[in-house]
Amino acid sequence: EEDWVLAMSTVVCELHHAFDYYDWTGFYRCSASNSRMLDIGPYQLLH
Repeated sequence: EEDWVLAMSTVVCELHHAFDYYDWTGFYRCSASNSRMLDIGPYQLLH
């Protein structure tokens, strides 16, 4: 079984530390409970 949230967290961490000029790095995901909504995360703020 693959852990997509863990994989996305790793990508967010690497990108966030590679680009100092972004204050926010993260994903929006389709909500499991409502296909017309987005869930936020994983993400990182500020440096």
